[in-house]
Parts: sequence; structure tokens; C-alpha cells
Amino acid sequence: MPLVNFDVKAFVESWRKMQDKMEAAGGNAWEQVLKQAWASQKEFGYQNKTGRLTSSMQKRSWQRGKFGWRGELKTTAPYALFVDGGTKPHKIAAKNVEFLRFYWPRVGKWVAFKSVNHPGTRPAAFRAAAIQRFGQTAPAVIEQAMADAAK
Repeated sequence: MPLVNFDVKAFVESWRKMQDKMEAAGGNAWEQVLKQAWASQKEFGYQNKTGRLTSSMQKRSWQRGKFGWRGELKTTAPYALFVDGGTKPHKIAAKNVEFLRFYWPRVGKWVAFKSVNHPGTRPAAFRAAAIQRFGQTAPAVIEQAMADAAK
């Protein structure tokens, strides 16, 4: 029976290189899927008018753990919570000025109020749209990237 020489050091180094390659591929796939998720919000009914809210969304961290890929996303626009979850009817009072002024086209002039009753806003659920798209596409994209890296 012939002797087989096995270079453990070379094997371990090769294994580490493959793991690094797979980590990089997984991270790139993760970023790609997140971009797709944020871009797909209009399909779920959220109409981003200025782009400020969507552009304020950012990935804070991602890592591969024992339960798979895990990440944290952050939205820095100060009104993001109110757009996502909606608001109940509420009163808006003049704080730094004496009156709130609104132009009413029907009347044809500016009208002043000490306070107004806001009817509230419907929830846009833009985060749910992004999470749903991510859940639909992430597993296949990341798995394919990992398989390609392992080749």
C-alpha cells in the first residue's frame, strides 16, 4: 500500500482561503439582496416622493452566525416611524409662532389658526415591504453566491 503524504498546514491554509472567499461572496450577496429589497418597495404600495426616506436607510452590520446571515438595518430620517406605522388623529398647535397659517385655494386667502386637528396618516409599511422582498430573494441569492465561491 503506497504512503500518502498529507500537508496539514497547506490544507488548513487552503481551507481558510476558501472560507474567506465564501464570507466575501456571502457579504456581497447580502448587500445585493438588501438593495433589491429597498428598491422593491413601490411594488408593495409605498410611494417614495422625495427619496430622502429610502436614501436614509442603511446597513449597520451583517455577519454570518450559527443561525445563518444576520443583519441590522437603520433608517435615519426623523419621520420614518410615522410614515411606516402611520399616525392617529392628533392636534397640532402653534408653538414657536402665534398662529399656524395655511393658504386655502377655495377661499383664496391665507387663514390663521392657533391649532388644527390633523386627520392622521395611513401606514405606508415600507419596512415590511423590504423585509418581505428580502425573505423571498435572500436565501437563493446567498446560497448561489456561496456555491459559486466554493468552486
